[in-house]
Amino acid sequence: MIKKVQLYRDKYIDVDTDKIKGYIFNFFCVILFTLFIIIPDYQFSPFSLTVKSISIISIATLFFMLLLCVKIYEKSLKLDKLDVFLLIYTFFIVLSCIFSKYKTNVILGVYGRSEGLLTLLSYMMTFYIFKELFKYNKKIFNLLTVSLIIVSCYGIYQTFGDKVLGMPTSHTAFGTISNSNMFSSFLTLFLPIYIVKYFKSNSKINLLVSSVIFAALVCSKTSGGYITFAIYFIVLCIYSLITSDNKKKAWLKIAVILFTFSAIFLLLNVISSNGYSNEIMQNRKGSEQYQEMGFANGRLTIWKLTLDVLKHNPIFGVGPDSLGQEILFNYMLRPDYPLGNILVDRAHCEYLHIAVTTGIPSAIVYIAFVTYIAITLLIKYINTVKEKGVNSKEAIFIVAIAASVASYLFQAGANISDPGVAPFFFAMLGICVKTFKNDNKNS
Repeated sequence: MIKKVQLYRDKYIDVDTDKIKGYIFNFFCVILFTLFIIIPDYQFSPFSLTVKSISIISIATLFFMLLLCVKIYEKSLKLDKLDVFLLIYTFFIVLSCIFSKYKTNVILGVYGRSEGLLTLLSYMMTFYIFKELFKYNKKIFNLLTVSLIIVSCYGIYQTFGDKVLGMPTSHTAFGTISNSNMFSSFLTLFLPIYIVKYFKSNSKINLLVSSVIFAALVCSKTSGGYITFAIYFIVLCIYSLITSDNKKKAWLKIAVILFTFSAIFLLLNVISSNGYSNEIMQNRKGSEQYQEMGFANGRLTIWKLTLDVLKHNPIFGVGPDSLGQEILFNYMLRPDYPLGNILVDRAHCEYLHIAVTTGIPSAIVYIAFVTYIAITLLIKYINTVKEKGVNSKEAIFIVAIAASVASYLFQAGANISDPGVAPFFFAMLGICVKTFKNDNKNS
């Protein structure tokens, strides 16, 4: 949209607001896909906010306000169904802050997770920016790819740096997020995209990128990440076979990537003295309580404890980032507290965590929001296949994005949200919406 802007008297200039919005989106992506991925996630006083949390709050707010200014200038600012969803979701989060006993927690977050009200709002602003402005840009995608390779290699170094360079390392990959579970969910969000691109293109670079990310995922040593990967890998292999025009070539690609991933896993497993196969068998070493309970029972114990907290705070929850304080003051001193000296500050199920911190109505709205996007994207995919074919660029793009979102939603059932990962998930949701609203030429 081109509008004339008066400088003074009879002097006017033409302003292309579409170009301005393009610049806003591209600069936002450059920051999000480079600095935000590469900046290490460390805590600092006095608010226990992480660098990642401060970054996404500042960056998302700045670009969101710029976008709003342009849309107001264009007189194109209007609400759609998803905006209403977000406003209702925000309303319930604000109510949970108002009724929370832990006022010092709810705005900024103080337990190192840094998911107070401001951070949650930044996720929604990120979604809105992508929903309104997303347009496939090969240079931006290549920039994201480079950043993913860098952070994946850094995760691998964290695991085996001492064996290669003789430097002390953590022996577990956590990338720049300071938590192996969060690093696993971060990698899980992007790996399906490159696997789909490998199956549906002739570029071997996608196999290389997939292999590097997969190696980092193995090094994260997380059962949830392994299980999620196994499920979407099988599904994507089946998808490749069903939709391929050349079954022999499809089988060959599956064989190649299966051999490559298996070789990577076996090599890393040997170097780690069977550490990764033990993780699959749920023999990970940890605290005495977790050793006794095992992975599944540990999660079940946390879920039972969280459900008890939810039972006493069903409507407004305990407030954003306040579960740990509620358990510390009301549960840990009880003789029947099941986790000994371990303080739980996350429900280890994202959906349950939303319910216990911001209330059951908030969780219902969030699930309805994601479900609406998923169903609408599925309808878009069916219509795209009917019009352009199952191997059209548009159909393949939808599958790649859908696989990314679905893998995150699946692992979220036994994992937690994090400022280093959640913005990318909400960006993917925004891409889903832009995809079913417009026909984009993607590859």
